Amino acid sequence: MKWKSCVVAYAILQAVAFLLVLMATPIDMYRFRPRYITPNTTVTTLWGVKKGPLNTTNVIPTYILWRRCPARANRFLLAQAFAVISILIYGAATVLGLIMLYCCHWLRVVCVALNGVGALTVCIVWAAVAVTYNTYEGPDCWQECVFSTYGTGFIFLLLAWIIDLLNMVFPLLPLTIAVGPEDENREEECKEYVGVYSGEMLNESLRGSSNGVYKQNTLPEDSSRR
Repeated sequence: MKWKSCVVAYAILQAVAFLLVLMATPIDMYRFRPRYITPNTTVTTLWGVKKGPLNTTNVIPTYILWRRCPARANRFLLAQAFAVISILIYGAATVLGLIMLYCCHWLRVVCVALNGVGALTVCIVWAAVAVTYNTYEGPDCWQECVFSTYGTGFIFLLLAWIIDLLNMVFPLLPLTIAVGPEDENREEECKEYVGVYSGEMLNESLRGSSNGVYKQNTLPEDSSRR
């Protein structure tokens, strides 16, 4: 058996991208600048404000955090939905990449399509975070860059997006890797068996056709003798 090196690279990179999106979704998109940090400092995620990036409980949900900034609240709700969609897409692409290691190489077309859609959905998520970071939207909606810097979650999203874009190329490359001499011997034996079997089938068909021609030639003589 031969593994395509491009498929191996695709499966590994897609798994990394999937893990990055999965980890980025619940953790911090913004964290306070050092001069604003206190013992009870919170971080801002797609889902609201919580104490510490690894805390699983939101202190303030998104719709309350941005209640005076409806455009910003809607933007983050949209980012939440597309973050979940991205996890599903990246997970599906990872599973298909693992399947392609063993069979169904036609799935690479599906993987390229999933990568394209996944790149779009993740782009919507990090773009929503970036717009909020840089845009002044009123006296109660200052741009986040005044108080915060980008958090680990935002960096993970960008890395996953870049990997996803690069990974669209690998399923289309023809490079292969041989996996062990035993597999090569098995493949050669299989080819020889197919060749012998095809030769026997060809001989049988030729014998059958020659017998048919012989019978056609001998039948008139037998009838004339009668």
